[in-house]
Amino acid sequence: TGVWLKPRGSRHFGSGPGIAQVFAFLSGTYRDFSPGAMEIVDTDGDRLEFRITTSGTLRQYCNGRLEIRDIRALRYSAEEGRVQDETGSFHLRAEDRVEEALGLRMLAARCGVTWSGDEPSPATRVILTDTDGDKLEFRLTDAGKVQEFNNGKLELDEVRRLHLDASSGVVRDDSGEFGLPAGCYTQKLAALYSLAQQSGIEWHRSASARPAARRSTSAGRRRSWRSTPSIDAAWRST
Repeated sequence: TGVWLKPRGSRHFGSGPGIAQVFAFLSGTYRDFSPGAMEIVDTDGDRLEFRITTSGTLRQYCNGRLEIRDIRALRYSAEEGRVQDETGSFHLRAEDRVEEALGLRMLAARCGVTWSGDEPSPATRVILTDTDGDKLEFRLTDAGKVQEFNNGKLELDEVRRLHLDASSGVVRDDSGEFGLPAGCYTQKLAALYSLAQQSGIEWHRSASARPAARRSTSAGRRRSWRSTPSIDAAWRST
């Protein structure tokens, strides 16, 4: 089985009706993927790790040491990039703030942690190095569409659909597939979904793998979905 969710097509991802449903969907997506953790480095240089336990609670570690056994509440200031928890507060680095705030919000939704203050700001671009070593950039244009660049070259002038295989962390789009790196899976997934919400990209999710087009290693590019006759049926599958 799979889940299909058509985004609202609104540029106001961070507030207004539907935000609770958005993160409820993201929390369900995250539950299907095995890492169950997110790591960030704050403005003080501390390495903070958030882990989902087998009982579904959220733990926080600071530089490898257990800081909070069961996080109950998080408060976020978007202007300052400050996150407050039961033991104090930390600040997200400016360059990572949008994605990390989205990732934390997803974890909070997944574990039932109370979130107060500001909702995260929407992402306007996502840059990642996939599991094949390719640098991908998804960029929201002023026209409200998302373009995809592969190693600096335009690959898709408009991304129309994304499909997450939650069991493997593989995302498929109109031109092929790419693997989300486990080390930053949570924040990259949340940021990609933010782009989809703003641009009207069709978002699909499944927990089981399906055959997919693979990258062409000789050309460093991905094969087109058009070479796979059954791809439209795969995208519509629920």
